[in-house]
Amino acid sequence: MQLIDFGVLMSEGQALPGREITPGKKTTPWLDRLMLILWLIIAYEISDGVLNYLKPILGFWSKPFALIGLITGAIIVSEQFLILIEKIRGIR
Repeated sequence: MQLIDFGVLMSEGQALPGREITPGKKTTPWLDRLMLILWLIIAYEISDGVLNYLKPILGFWSKPFALIGLITGAIIVSEQFLILIEKIRGIR
């Protein structure tokens, strides 16, 4: 059985694309999570209205289309709001 050498240290990674390179700007995934949860709650709240609108048009397929559309829309809108907040804070 061969031993594994753990003596090699990893170097610090590069900055994420589209993020500020200079240190000192605080970024956290919690803002991403908070925005996503907020917009998913909003999507849940408007889901009845969307289902009532789509039901006469799509029939049986209204629920899958509404579910996919609302989740995708919540993700896109939360990302756009996150970009706006980070531009205001000077991170992007």
